Amino acid sequence: MNWKVAAESVPSAGYGETSWTDGPDSGTTPPPSEVSQRFYRVCETE
Repeated sequence: MNWKVAAESVPSAGYGETSWTDGPDSGTTPPPSEVSQRFYRVCETE
């Protein structure tokens, strides 16, 4: 599987929830409206 970077950095306070929306302006390819499903992998960096 070839993963693509959807967002370079999503800031977090280090606890609780962090969210990001893959919408029309997110820059992902193909756009969300052109695919029936999408999978995400979340990696924590320091």
